[in-house]
Amino acid sequence: VIVNQSFAVDENSANGTSVGTVAASDQDPADTLSYSITAGNTGNAFAINASTGEITVNDSTQLDFESNPSFNLTVQVQDNGTGTLSDTATVTINLNDIDDTPPSVVANNGLTLAEGGTATISSAILSVTDTQQPAGSVNYTVIGGLTNGQLELTTAPGVAVTTFTQADIDAGLLVYVHDGSETLGDNFDFNVDDGLGNRITEQTFSIVVTPVDDTPPAIINNTGAHVGVGGSFVVTTDMLLAADTQPSSGLTYTLTSLPEGGELSINGVVLGLNDTFTQADIDAGSLLYTQTSLAGGDEGFTFSIDDGLGNRVTGIKFAVTPIILDGLDPVVTIDAGVPPVPVVPVPGVVNAAPVTPLIPLESGPVTSGGGSHGNPGGALEESAPPAGAPPGAPLLQPVVEAPVKDAQLQSTTIKAPENKAERSEPADQRLSDALWLALNRAQMDMDESAAPLPWLLAATRGAVWTFSAGFLAWILRGGSLLAMALSSMPMWRWMDPLPILPISRRERDERKRKSQEEAQHEIEEHRAVAAVLDKRSHQGGRM
Repeated sequence: VIVNQSFAVDENSANGTSVGTVAASDQDPADTLSYSITAGNTGNAFAINASTGEITVNDSTQLDFESNPSFNLTVQVQDNGTGTLSDTATVTINLNDIDDTPPSVVANNGLTLAEGGTATISSAILSVTDTQQPAGSVNYTVIGGLTNGQLELTTAPGVAVTTFTQADIDAGLLVYVHDGSETLGDNFDFNVDDGLGNRITEQTFSIVVTPVDDTPPAIINNTGAHVGVGGSFVVTTDMLLAADTQPSSGLTYTLTSLPEGGELSINGVVLGLNDTFTQADIDAGSLLYTQTSLAGGDEGFTFSIDDGLGNRVTGIKFAVTPIILDGLDPVVTIDAGVPPVPVVPVPGVVNAAPVTPLIPLESGPVTSGGGSHGNPGGALEESAPPAGAPPGAPLLQPVVEAPVKDAQLQSTTIKAPENKAERSEPADQRLSDALWLALNRAQMDMDESAAPLPWLLAATRGAVWTFSAGFLAWILRGGSLLAMALSSMPMWRWMDPLPILPISRRERDERKRKSQEEAQHEIEEHRAVAAVLDKRSHQGGRM
């Protein structure tokens, strides 16, 4: 005999979990009973021991309170006696509703706050609920993030927390504190569980940080300026310029000291102590500095700059240097450091151009940079003072004139002449060797002659001219000195008296050889002429 009976078991109980044992009886104690489930076992959720009648969980997935809160099993029991007898009954198994639902995120909207600020994380922006558990049992655990700030509970200011409950959020106790860094955001990752093993994982709460201008203005340009006596200048952005993270035109300058010998004005309005002007005034060229007197004090002024947000720099000075003139003519100096010396008059050179200044050169060979527009004579192997010059007189060389700047600004330095032309062949090779040999020979002969020597020269028309040796020496010597003087004048920079053509070394050697032969030939002719003249002179004496 079996009667209806019931049992209870938690939903989702594990397979093999004992639900209960079916009770049955038989009038013949010697008979053995056997049990079986004949109906109501949906999904084979349960099993029964045929010998003992114990019911156990066969498939835990079928034990879901929300979909099927109870099972009504038909259990049959029978004996093994003569004329087998059996009986059936309904065994009801009720499922206990267990919280197996994970928490649910209701709100996760993120947070926005100012740089360096503190903001409350309320339930309106972060909320998780559970169907079975109260808010105090819904636990948050921070698992990452928070690089630019920290979470705190108002009950413990300054102490960072990584765990809190939904009840803390609901009470307005959870806050985020930004560290004030120049960052635009932050976040934290978290898990939530209900204390019964049900959880949600890897959620992210975003934080947006609004930048705050807490950086003082930066000085970009502060060069100062120079001003002449009674002069003025516009303060430009090249002289004075500041910048800020906010629009720089809104920067305000406040005068903390005034120039002792000048004044500042904007559009004709003179500024006083603690008066202000803006970067926009400087940008527009409206700030004017005017020197009013030579007070002998500080011509500059000091100021502070404010960006209008409480960020300020102070104690900045703009230097103004007065240009004081002594009323003298401009001072002209030579880069080489050579002091000016008087020009030595040269015999044979008349009315030297006063506009061409001359500077003394050190003793030694005088060379030219080359080129047909330099010294037409090229380089002289040995330089000596001109005839008639005082002993120790400096040699002369033309100097290129240079414009002199306004004496009100500064003394001007005139650089020594520099010939940048490419160096050509030695200049002494460009003169006729024969010409110099002839001149030297003639001068030696004339110096050795103590008395006038008559010379007889035949012209094509048969005219006879008689010159004394002294007169011819005077002509040759004067011509030589004149050529030297002319070669030192700037005129030869534009016109050469002797056309010079570049020749190769072989051509130069050949020309030199021919010149020497011609010179020797001229010497021999000169001796022959002298012999003829001597002979005629003796014949004239006999007559």
